[in-house]
Amino acid sequence: MDEPRAAELASRLGRLSLSLHTRRRPQTWAFTLLLGLGVYALVNWALETRESLSLLPISILIGSFLVPVVVVLWLQEAGAACDMPLPAPTVAFLAGGGLGLLGAHVLTPLFFKLPGSRLLMIGASEEIAKLLAVLAVLLLPLGRACPASPRVGLVLGASAGLGFAAMESMGMAFRFVFEHGVSKNQMDQILFARSLLGPLAHGTWTAMLASALWPLRARRELSGVALAGAAFALASALHTLWNLPRFLPTELSYRFMVPAIPYLPLPVWHLAVGALSLGGLLVFVRGRLDWPHPLTREQVLGELSECQALAEALEEPTRPAP
Repeated sequence: MDEPRAAELASRLGRLSLSLHTRRRPQTWAFTLLLGLGVYALVNWALETRESLSLLPISILIGSFLVPVVVVLWLQEAGAACDMPLPAPTVAFLAGGGLGLLGAHVLTPLFFKLPGSRLLMIGASEEIAKLLAVLAVLLLPLGRACPASPRVGLVLGASAGLGFAAMESMGMAFRFVFEHGVSKNQMDQILFARSLLGPLAHGTWTAMLASALWPLRARRELSGVALAGAAFALASALHTLWNLPRFLPTELSYRFMVPAIPYLPLPVWHLAVGALSLGGLLVFVRGRLDWPHPLTREQVLGELSECQALAEALEEPTRPAP
């Protein structure tokens, strides 16, 4: 099979499907969020009233993955992935969660052997691990079919970062259970805080870095390399600020982490760093994103003609000789 033509056909069909889907304003992300919250509430009710520990993994799974999955769905329905193969953000999400987290556990101890602060090494190693997970998508035909634009890098980077955040949250919740036993209220606070802050942390940092690095696969210019280096430095610095309270003396760390929004267990320090991260991303990609709009009727007809031509070209080698 002609892989480049097959990849282009998949990309065009995905663009058509997502554009038509977006035009109907389905708001699948909102439905998913409401359904997930409802199921999460029912599972927690069953845990508390019937003390059925077999439901605990379901509670942790939903609490860890619901918000990251909803954010990725929103990006797709907003049209940011209209010219990408449909599975691409999902594959990036899974790569960030699996390969990214595994890579971070491998790279971080190696980085600790380098001269410098452990605090700096954690941020740098995790950002590299997540970026490698994004680049792993390029090994697949659907990755090579994605356009080399900053917007595509932003979508894939955000998806990978959110997958990393979801898997890390799930691991931390299970670790809390193993070390301290089942304390549902405290575990819910951990999952709640990490779910709401994840898009402002890992998702934003990896989106920033991937939006600068992804276009380099098409044009390797010195300005592009410098921009990618600046993105890595900024993402690592923000990551370091996020982790800073963990490396401070107990009394000083308490002053950073205890202040929280009333009625919400969200530390003001992490909210401030998250807001700074989001602002940095918006400034960094300003004027560089070619955010698409739903296709017009003429564009749909043109895409259908191109898809038909590509499909016919793919069938030609398999037709029996006369």
